[in-house]
Amino acid sequence: MGTSKVIFASGVFVIIGMYSLSFRTADQATTTVALAQAYRNQAEQIAVAGAKFASIDLGSNRWAGLIPSSTVSLMGGSVTYKTDWGTAGSQMRLTTEGSYQGHTVKYLATMQWVSPRWKVERIYLAPNADDFSRLN
Repeated sequence: MGTSKVIFASGVFVIIGMYSLSFRTADQATTTVALAQAYRNQAEQIAVAGAKFASIDLGSNRWAGLIPSSTVSLMGGSVTYKTDWGTAGSQMRLTTEGSYQGHTVKYLATMQWVSPRWKVERIYLAPNADDFSRLN
């Protein structure tokens, strides 16, 4: 009679241990995904801030489309922005790329010349094929 209780108790401990191990593995996976998303969000914020930096950097230079790209260290990451002319003479396209902990996010913006400075009209996230690779 005592042997069956020992075997039963051992089985219960093994089952509880397996549940504990699976919960720990799931918790680690959740932490990894959350950390990657936090790094990506930080890269997004850096890219958006880069658009503001570019707007300030371009300032009142009407011919700013001729300025080469620039890289700025910001919030533990970096942002690179470059400009080129849009369809109209008073518009310019701005591309900002924010990087943080190996994650890179690209934003595209349309800037309009509103005398005496360039103003960000629209800013939107550039699609990235890597974000959709897990759907295959």
